[in-house]
Amino acid sequence: MRPRLVLIGVISAAGLFVLGVVALHALIGKHDTWSAPVQAISTLALVAITGWYAYTTYKLLETQRSSHRRAAEESALRDLSRFISRQNEQVWRTREFFPAGPPKNPPMLLDVFACRDAFKTIRNQLLEFVEITPREVAVPALGAAAHILNAEEELHALGAALTAETEAKYPDRPWTWEGAEAAHRTASSDEDWPEILAGSRVSAAIKRWEDLSDVVSAELRSIR
Repeated sequence: MRPRLVLIGVISAAGLFVLGVVALHALIGKHDTWSAPVQAISTLALVAITGWYAYTTYKLLETQRSSHRRAAEESALRDLSRFISRQNEQVWRTREFFPAGPPKNPPMLLDVFACRDAFKTIRNQLLEFVEITPREVAVPALGAAAHILNAEEELHALGAALTAETEAKYPDRPWTWEGAEAAHRTASSDEDWPEILAGSRVSAAIKRWEDLSDVVSAELRSIR
């Protein structure tokens, strides 16, 4: 409101000045000696008032844009907070799979792939928030999305190895973790099997997800 009041004051002052100049010209119009100086002074004053008017208008628009931007970022933060709350259960569910390996039974294939697909959906939606949240939140959100991508790859590698062993053993022999490891090493030599069984990348993604939740909560507390 303050810039708007200043702008109104400037416009009023300019109007009064113009009226004063008109009245002054009417009073001394017959005295050519004063006519030129008065016109010069009035021109300079009008230029100054016009410049101040332009500056005040610019500052008013900047204030309005900044206010709209802050409101949009606050709205995005609240949406992100609700999104995190809704997805927490799905993210934490992946902890049930790890650590994997003997003597535990293998997790259900459909559950592993369902969590992988859920992570992909969460990552894509999280990236949308990166574009509309303030930098203090966008940076950790981008980091969380990157770690979730790594977790997707880990879940996919685990699910693919379990699937390959399931298909290979049927119907001649029982299912074994050794067979799953052999299937994994045949398909990919780049990923470390013990790390996959430990769920290292899934754990890192969950940690980044929880850190992001803390950052969002702190940002919301700071604007209340």
